[in-house]
Amino acid sequence: MINLDHPCDRVRVDSHSPKATSLYGTLVCCVAALLLFVQSCSPISKADCLYADWYDKGWEDGAKGEPLSLFVDYSQACAKHGVTPDRAEYESGRNEGLKEYCTTDMGWEAGSSGFPYHNVCPSDLESAFLKGYEPGRKLYDAETNLKYIEDEITSSREQVSDLEQEIEELQGIVADEDTDEGDRKIYNRRIKEHERRMDSLDDRIDELRVRRTLAQAEYLDALTDVKAAGFDVPLWRILDMR
Repeated sequence: MINLDHPCDRVRVDSHSPKATSLYGTLVCCVAALLLFVQSCSPISKADCLYADWYDKGWEDGAKGEPLSLFVDYSQACAKHGVTPDRAEYESGRNEGLKEYCTTDMGWEAGSSGFPYHNVCPSDLESAFLKGYEPGRKLYDAETNLKYIEDEITSSREQVSDLEQEIEELQGIVADEDTDEGDRKIYNRRIKEHERRMDSLDDRIDELRVRRTLAQAEYLDALTDVKAAGFDVPLWRILDMR
């Protein structure tokens, strides 16, 4: 039996209704968006599968420090288009690209930018790469941690300030002789809740201050390692720790 109160049944009853047309249009848009999303997630386009120079593709990936497992993703994506990538050419190009990537300067750039290292450098080049990557990554991690703590302190202080303002407004309402006694009790309870929340935030701020002190020490230690490794940190990047 058709239930005319059910929206799906109403659509089946009159497929030419404005609602049915609207639902159909929405469905088409969703499907189209899904197809675009799936295509955008593909590691390689159909055109690249068909016409790529696999040596050049390997060189590009090697120069960016991409893992060899990326070739497996290419193979799976290209198989859908009936194409088998040339692994020998890809690896040959990638090995040459890694020579560009596995240097001390590139290690510094990658590490200080927070990029992961996929253990791609050959043994004869890895030590040079890590000489730049390790102090760079240490600095990036120390910066990120310190900035996070500072942001948390700022956010907590702003919440305390907002609560103080709300409490002041509520106290004014409570003190107003025209305020109903029942409402006054409700507002007083809300004031107590805000005060408890402020106490909790104050405790968190104290905890964050301790963590900030430790994070600042780690950051200074990272800066020392960077300078010892022979790298200069631009002034814009040095955090204000006042």
